[in-house]
Amino acid sequence: SRAMEAIYEEYGHTREGLDAHGRVERAKMFAIHMVDFEKDGLPNIDLLEGGGWTTKKSFEGLVRRLLHAMMTNDTFTVVLGGHSAAAGHGNHFHQSYMMQFHKVLEPIFNRLGVKLITRNIAQGGLGTLQGALGSGSIYGNEVDVIVWDSSMTEKNAAHIDLFERQAILGGNRAPFLLGGDANIMKALHENADADVGQFGSGLIGIAETIDEEQVNTLPWAAQYLKCNAQNNDLCRNPNIRFRTKCWVDRPDVTPPTNQRAHPKGQVGWHPGFRSHQLTGRVLAFTILKALQDAINVWSEVTITGELVVSLDPL
Repeated sequence: SRAMEAIYEEYGHTREGLDAHGRVERAKMFAIHMVDFEKDGLPNIDLLEGGGWTTKKSFEGLVRRLLHAMMTNDTFTVVLGGHSAAAGHGNHFHQSYMMQFHKVLEPIFNRLGVKLITRNIAQGGLGTLQGALGSGSIYGNEVDVIVWDSSMTEKNAAHIDLFERQAILGGNRAPFLLGGDANIMKALHENADADVGQFGSGLIGIAETIDEEQVNTLPWAAQYLKCNAQNNDLCRNPNIRFRTKCWVDRPDVTPPTNQRAHPKGQVGWHPGFRSHQLTGRVLAFTILKALQDAINVWSEVTITGELVVSLDPL
C-alpha cells in the first residue's frame, strides 16, 4: 500500500484532499481491467491507456503464484523477451523498464522472504523467435511471469504464438503470459488454461507537457511524457528524452580507446528514461495489487487455520 501510494505521489497524484470521485479518477492510471472473453470478446484497446487488462481467473493465478513463493520462501522470476525499445537501447541498462520494475519490488519481496529475479533478455532487431526456440534454456525454466514486447519488429502472429506456447512448455512452471496478440492469448486462455494479460502505458494519468515553462510545474517523473501534435518535438528531443553518460573522467585512469559520449540507440523509435520508468511502475503496480491480495489470503489462512490455496507449484 505504501509503495503504491509512493508511485502515485511520484506522478503528482497524492490522495490528500481527494474525495471519492477523485480517488476513482486517480485509480484509472494503474487500473487493471478484468476482461471476460466469453461475454465481451477481445479487450478494447483503450484499456491500454491505464494499467492494462487480464481476466479474473488469470489474476487469481498470479495471486496464487505469489502466495506460493511467500509460503515456501521460493524465487519469483519475471522475464522479458522483446526488441530494442523494450531492451532499453539508448538508455543505461538500469534505466530500462524491467530494471525499474525490479528497483521498486525487490526490497518488498526481500521483506517477504522471496528472492525476486528479473531478467531483461530483449534483443535489438531480433524479436523473440530465436529465443522462443530454446525458451527453457534462454529465458529460464523457473519463470513465473514472462513478458512479450516485440511489436515493432515481430508482426507475424505465428512467432508470437510460438513464444507463448514455448514459454508454457519449456520450463517447470507455466508462467503468467503478459503481453502479446490478444487473439492468441484468448485462445491459450480458453483452450490451454493459460493465465494471460497485457500491460498498459499509464499515460491516462500523465499531465500534458505544453511548453518549456509549463513543464516545470509538472512532477519531475511526468515531464515530457505526453505532448500534443503541435509541441511533439519537445517530447521527442533526444537531449531531453535520454539522460546518459558513457564515461566519467577521472585523473588516475586514461581509457586506451576513445569513449562514446552516450550509448548507441538514441533514436526516435526508442523511448527515453522517463517512459521506461513509467512502464516499470505500471508493471510493478500490477504485481503490488496481486501481492496485496496474496497477503490478505495468507492472513485469512493464518487466522482461521484453513488451507484454502494449494501449495502445488503452477
